[in-house]
Amino acid sequence: MASTTNVVYPDGTKKEYKILTSFEKNNNKIIVFDTGEIQNGLTLSGVSYFADGMYQNIINEDKWTEIRGYLIDILNNRIQNEDYRVVPDEVLVTADPYRPLSLRDGNLETIKKQYEDFLLAVQADAKKAEENVAITEVNNPVVETSPVPEQPVVTPDVPVQEAPAMPEAPVIAPMPEQPAVTPDVPVQEAPAMPEAPVIAPMPEQPAVTPDVPVQEA
Repeated sequence: MASTTNVVYPDGTKKEYKILTSFEKNNNKIIVFDTGEIQNGLTLSGVSYFADGMYQNIINEDKWTEIRGYLIDILNNRIQNEDYRVVPDEVLVTADPYRPLSLRDGNLETIKKQYEDFLLAVQADAKKAEENVAITEVNNPVVETSPVPEQPVVTPDVPVQEAPAMPEAPVIAPMPEQPAVTPDVPVQEAPAMPEAPVIAPMPEQPAVTPDVPVQEA
């Protein structure tokens, strides 16, 4: 299976390239493009290095020596699946996006095969994950309940009778304060009681002994 991506140049133009491989080693993100060109009977690939937010040519020779060593590791099956990377649908590149590298057919096929095996494994994992989700949904179906429409509040059409207005209470003026009236009743003095007469004490009478004859027993 072939993987492709659109490279976006600084002026906004895009060009689609086939990807021979893509990997990351020691913080080096690499994409090898198939330029579609043949040079001296060999396929001309383009090796691009990610830096400053864009893929670009590898100008530094020490960096180029390091990256070529990783390509040799691919040919000798020393790159693990976890080192490979899926390339986005679009990548930003500089005006000089890659360093050319001629590959013999045998080396070209080996690099392509290693990367295709990685992509197949990614697809298989994605399919398995989808199947697991589907099984989970079957075992735990989600029952969608339609929201109950809100019922309008029905108010019975009863004529509203206004309560008769209460008559205003008359304002009662306070009664003027009445002076205290004392009845004109003549005051009668009680008649004076007569003084009790003074009774002179009776003269003491002498004791009288009756003249009874004495009889002897």
